Amino acid sequence: MINLDMTLLIQIFNFLIAVWVIKRFAYKPIMKAIDDRQKQIKDSMENAEKARLEIETMRNDYQKQLNDARKDAGDIVEKARKSAEETRNEIMAKSKEDASRIIRQAQEEISREKDLALVEIKDQVAELSVLVAGKIIGRTLDAQAQADLIDDSIKEVGNMPC
Repeated sequence: MINLDMTLLIQIFNFLIAVWVIKRFAYKPIMKAIDDRQKQIKDSMENAEKARLEIETMRNDYQKQLNDARKDAGDIVEKARKSAEETRNEIMAKSKEDASRIIRQAQEEISREKDLALVEIKDQVAELSVLVAGKIIGRTLDAQAQADLIDDSIKEVGNMPC
């Protein structure tokens, strides 16, 4: 059998008193401290989750703004490209128009110069014809005969290829 001596009974009694004292005075404060610590950890976790969600929202907003800015920049570049293309086309059209106008003016000037040269040549031919005719006939022609001779010479020269 178990030998129960007084020391064992005192130790059991001391143990029970220690448990009762601990339970009475230490257990509730320790449990309260543990509960408080659990609550603090839970609150910290909730705050961390809220902060994570807020950061995620801010990151999404930033990404959206960045995408919008890139799209706007692309639109601006496209508008600038189109504007440059339109300006280039306008300049090319104006250059072609100016070139056509200059060519047309040059052709008109050439035509006027040609007409003037032909008139001058006809006048010279008429004078030479009158002189030659006068020498051939051996007399001076009157005004009417001279005019008839000039008109005939002009008609002949007008029919000649230039």
